[in-house]
Amino acid sequence: MKYAVIVLLILGVGIVGGILVFGERNQVITVPSAGLDKTVLSSSSVLAEENVSSFPSSTIAVTSTAAATTTLAVPTSMTIEKVVPAAFSVELSDLTPSQGETVLVDVSGNPKNPKVFYDGKSIPVFPYQNGLRALIPVGAHESIGTHTVRVTGDGNPEYSKSLSVKKGNFPVVDLGIPEKMGTTTPSQLVQDLSKENAELNAIVALVTPEVFFTRGFGLPLADNTRLGSVFGEIRKTGDQTITHLGVDFRGAEGSKVAAMNDGIVEKAENTALYGNMVIIDHGEGIFSMYLHLKTILTAKGAKVKRGQVIGTLGQTGYATGPHLHLSVKINGVSVDPIKFVEAFK
Repeated sequence: MKYAVIVLLILGVGIVGGILVFGERNQVITVPSAGLDKTVLSSSSVLAEENVSSFPSSTIAVTSTAAATTTLAVPTSMTIEKVVPAAFSVELSDLTPSQGETVLVDVSGNPKNPKVFYDGKSIPVFPYQNGLRALIPVGAHESIGTHTVRVTGDGNPEYSKSLSVKKGNFPVVDLGIPEKMGTTTPSQLVQDLSKENAELNAIVALVTPEVFFTRGFGLPLADNTRLGSVFGEIRKTGDQTITHLGVDFRGAEGSKVAAMNDGIVEKAENTALYGNMVIIDHGEGIFSMYLHLKTILTAKGAKVKRGQVIGTLGQTGYATGPHLHLSVKINGVSVDPIKFVEAFK
């Protein structure tokens, strides 16, 4: 009887121990994949999201203070995102522009959320060819001296550069009032110009958040060598002074006038001083204006292509002879059209 009790005690301990060991060996700790940390690389020269799927299909053993080994269940494949700041480079077309010129800001490297500022004012950034571009219009009345260009992108160091604006070489000329304008006085002329300019400025101040062109701009005439008046010319009419914010091309009346680039016609009508005129929106705050036309060969809302004929050269409105007045506006600021075309490649 004594021996039977001892045998039964030994069997009982063995069974209980087996149950405990069996339970510990089947204990599984599950770690949700959402608990994994995202790895952030310190280098700013690489943009990457790497898919990591090299975990083995077997479980990973961990050391336990318990008598038996506990296993950690890990998914056979998971993704770890490596968030890396995007490096970018900036190139300015001119660090010492003169009044009336356009400075191109080219950004490469695909930065995230790029922004360009000129003296703290935001400048539209748009895709162009294989990178991004912004245009800084240096107006005829821009202050002489140092101005600042800043470029930023999420996760990147800020780029900052100084521009040194030089005084433009603007000639002074005397210009009378055409006889066809009757008894208009110089002061009345300036008032009328201010009224028409206010209406036009309301159009060119708008920024269409889209770019309609994919290549550079061209001049509108078959012969663009016959200059009548240069950009920035200071015209004295009686006791009034007017700055010429465009370029006048001489030519035969009726000569074809073409669009400088792809865009949408925003205005195509006659005005008292500018005569028959066409305004084209090229997108992202860029406009071209064609004044004193003899005829208008397009309409508001029309989509036009680079080189498409939109009118003919004339002398309507405030004009002393046949010519085309061409203006280019960027973010509402007039720039020299000839230098703009030369710079915009």
